[in-house]
Amino acid sequence: MDLLPAERALVERAVEKRQREFSVGRHCARTALQRMGIVDFAILAGENREPLWPAGVVGSITHTRGFCAAALAASSRFLGIGIDAEVAEPLGPAIADAVATRFETSRIERLAPGLAARLVFSAKEAFYKCQFYRTRHWLGFFDVSLELEGSGDFRATLLVDALPLRRGFSIRGRWALAEGLLFTAICLPNEDAPPPRERLLASD
Repeated sequence: MDLLPAERALVERAVEKRQREFSVGRHCARTALQRMGIVDFAILAGENREPLWPAGVVGSITHTRGFCAAALAASSRFLGIGIDAEVAEPLGPAIADAVATRFETSRIERLAPGLAARLVFSAKEAFYKCQFYRTRHWLGFFDVSLELEGSGDFRATLLVDALPLRRGFSIRGRWALAEGLLFTAICLPNEDAPPPRERLLASD
């Protein structure tokens, strides 16, 4: 996938794997931008390696082994978006204990603890991406609590202040397990956004 010159400069010294992931991620994001009417926009990176979106746009990029995706929206509707994808392989006990509590991993009985820990990790990653553009806070794995539900929902609750979001702030997201991958997504609604217009669908 071709990068714009300013984007290529960000990874010109990176290993081939990183360059490939970066390129495919930017391609997905630029495709989404084009659908929003924004073309040839160089998606640069901030000091924390976060993508820098055009004014009026929020978004998120994720990539894992054999998969890459981007999700974008107008900031008039959402203050943040977070998506994450992970290979559906269990985390080892030491890593699992470093990212998830026993309460979090025991919420869904049909998932083994190691795989549940991988799902908790993914959901927290999605939440961190979602809140970052609003708060600019770098959160740890135990700064948020996850409640997974077998229905495919999850709830993320802040355990610390990340102003303007305060301790106890909670939002819901979605998760799925498909084709050997775990997917998580969450968005922070813009409370000042007008209600969406009803669309009239017609067919011949």
